[in-house]
Amino acid sequence: MTAKRGTTTRGYINRNPLNIRYSERNKWVGQTGRDSGGFCKFSAFIYGIRAAVLIMKKYIERGDNTIPRIISNWAPETENLRTKYIQFVTQKTRIAADTKLSIYDRSKIIAILDAMIRVECGNLELQSSWLGAGYDLAVTTPKNKQ
Repeated sequence: MTAKRGTTTRGYINRNPLNIRYSERNKWVGQTGRDSGGFCKFSAFIYGIRAAVLIMKKYIERGDNTIPRIISNWAPETENLRTKYIQFVTQKTRIAADTKLSIYDRSKIIAILDAMIRVECGNLELQSSWLGAGYDLAVTTPKNKQ
């Protein structure tokens, strides 16, 4: 049996579909450790998505609130073809590159996350309910919980 596209990627195996790097500072809900490459491991995809939304929220709050600014922070140039990454996400989401984003625009943020996951994990498609649940956990969790 052949694996579905994206299911053998680091992000899929770690349930970290946006390939968040491990940091001692972050004690993410649902985090179970890190892999040998220094990436977070989560117990479920919704926790990996939740952490990604919280990171994105920090970017947006400090003024990095467009797709190019988010991806420029997210994806190191040494590991990514950033221009192509940005082009893919803007085309897939049909959100203009200069659109100012709000973390509270659920549909746009979920669309951006879905497109970024496809870049990060080789076209991995996650259930939209997982994306929504991860988003909802991030925006409804009290500030004192990470």
